[in-house]
Amino acid sequence: MWKTFLIVFCSLIVHSVFAREYQVNRLTSEYGLTYRVIDSMGEQQNRFDTSMKTIKTLSEGYYPFHFFNIDLTKLFTYNEYEGVRLGLGLMTNKAVSELFSVGGCFGYGFHDKDWKYGGSFRLNIHEESESRLTFSYKNDVAETAGYRFLKEQGLFSPAMYRQYLVERMDRVRQKQMSYSFRTLDHLRIKLFLLQSEVDPMTDYRFLKDGNAYEGNFHITEAGFKVRFAWKEALEETPLGKFSPGTDFPVVFANFTRGMNFMDGNFEYTKIEAAVSDEFQTQNPGKIRIQLAGGMARGSVPAFNLYTGHGSYGSSFNIYAENSFATMRLSEFLADRFVSVYLNQEFQSLLFGEDGFTPRLMWLNHLGWGWLGNPSSHQGMNIQSFEKGYFETGLLLDDILGTRLFNYGFGVFYRYGPYAFDRFSKNLAYKISIKFNL
Repeated sequence: MWKTFLIVFCSLIVHSVFAREYQVNRLTSEYGLTYRVIDSMGEQQNRFDTSMKTIKTLSEGYYPFHFFNIDLTKLFTYNEYEGVRLGLGLMTNKAVSELFSVGGCFGYGFHDKDWKYGGSFRLNIHEESESRLTFSYKNDVAETAGYRFLKEQGLFSPAMYRQYLVERMDRVRQKQMSYSFRTLDHLRIKLFLLQSEVDPMTDYRFLKDGNAYEGNFHITEAGFKVRFAWKEALEETPLGKFSPGTDFPVVFANFTRGMNFMDGNFEYTKIEAAVSDEFQTQNPGKIRIQLAGGMARGSVPAFNLYTGHGSYGSSFNIYAENSFATMRLSEFLADRFVSVYLNQEFQSLLFGEDGFTPRLMWLNHLGWGWLGNPSSHQGMNIQSFEKGYFETGLLLDDILGTRLFNYGFGVFYRYGPYAFDRFSKNLAYKISIKFNL
């Protein structure tokens, strides 16, 4: 429980620092239009520039300081494997050069008592299309059987909240070359080629063609990630393009090919996709939905499969959007999965007083996962969830609000084929933290 309160406490510290210095307001498309109208009015313009800089800083996780951007996500993090992790991440900004950026980072986990580090070199090829060619190296840890789509992983994104709870990680030494760009304003693409040495932190063995692989696994992968947001409202600002969102569904897709090439020992194909949308209902409120799925085919070690995307670290912890609140983080393993995250928000149904307008949300999460050849994976607990995993929850959001954050509380219940015999074990209590953007 103290770990959850530690996260809440850190968000309050961030609020006290940024709110007093910048007096941030919510960014709207009308505010963006206002900015263009008052372009010649210095005082208003400076106030907007400051607010814009703060919003971009927190949403992207960087803080500009003279010649460097400080990576706020590297200063302090927490997860169940590393415990408290302190570090520093720096990257040169346009004050040094508009053509290139050089950066590095390091961190130390007080639970695993180990150092992590990395570095990168980025060429800014074309500013208008946000074209970037990046070479990077890292010696770090990564979640076992995790996946990520191409989207911002800022300081207070839902994905970051789930990272606080991860308890099973593998040591990864990785070299990567990537090229990312935006086209048609609605489509972002990232192409990549990487080499990895993965050292599982368990006594895991993978059986392939009669051979047993253990210790350091050599992986070579190539592929792409895409994010498509039709009619995304991009605002032109002095700090670059900024998106307050779109009224249409947002589509994500990953394609990865593992190759027996450049020291790689495994051939496989992985595909992941998701679509997210939200729309108003007839009654006051709206529905948010995300459909996600993935498939891995070929000789795929367990650390490159899927765990189900759970976020249960203990009976009381932080709420991570688009994850299973009652599912233990390493409880399942699958090479194919389908997940549905459905959120019905009832807006303005409880209270209408100024300054106190909590919103009730009813959440339903469903998932299925299948695993072929489970005997190929030895030294770890193997359980798929092909019968269907189900949970429901009620979340009262915005109980407490500040200028930068809103806080809420919820309870989730696990039911169906994978429910526990004891009622209390099926419950998960959550504190929600939402960054006001």
